[in-house]
Amino acid sequence: MSYCRRVYNEYSCSLAEKWDEFASYVGEEITASEDGLWQPVTDERIRAVLPIAPDGAWFYGERGLAMADRPMLIIAPAADESTPYQIETAFIFEHVGSPDRFMISFVGRGHMFVLDPEQALRLHHFATAFFGTYLQGKSEYRDYFSEEFVSQFDDLAWGVYEGE
Repeated sequence: MSYCRRVYNEYSCSLAEKWDEFASYVGEEITASEDGLWQPVTDERIRAVLPIAPDGAWFYGERGLAMADRPMLIIAPAADESTPYQIETAFIFEHVGSPDRFMISFVGRGHMFVLDPEQALRLHHFATAFFGTYLQGKSEYRDYFSEEFVSQFDDLAWGVYEGE
C-alpha cells in the first residue's frame, strides 16, 4: 500500500494517482529510487529554509525528509483546511533531519492566514528573526523566534500543536 493511501486515507491523493505522468514531466533522475520516493534534493547555496504550511511528505518519505539538513523554521496554521496539519506538517517537522529545526503553529488559523495583515506582520517578524540568525549571523535575533517568545501569545504554539 502506498504512503498516500496508508497515511492519508480519504485525503485527496490526486498527484500520487498520476505519478507516472508527473514523473515523466520532472524526469527519471529525481524519481528513480527503490521505494519510488523522490531522491534527496541538495544545493549548497541553500543555507536556511522557512516553509509555510508545508505539504508533500509523501514525495520524500521519512528517509528523504531526514536528508533535509539545513536550519528550518516551519510556520504552520494549525486549523489548515487545505494541508492536513497532523498528517503533513507535523510529519514533516518530526522527520526533518536538521538539528536546527523549529516550528511555530498559528492556533485557529487556516491555510490562507497570511492574507490577514496582522498574521502577515507576525510572519515577517519570524522570517526576519530566523533568517537574520542563520543568514546574517545575528545570534541575538534567535530570542525572537524562541519557545519563550512564542509562549507569550495565546494563539501561537511552539512545535506541534495538539489541540485542534
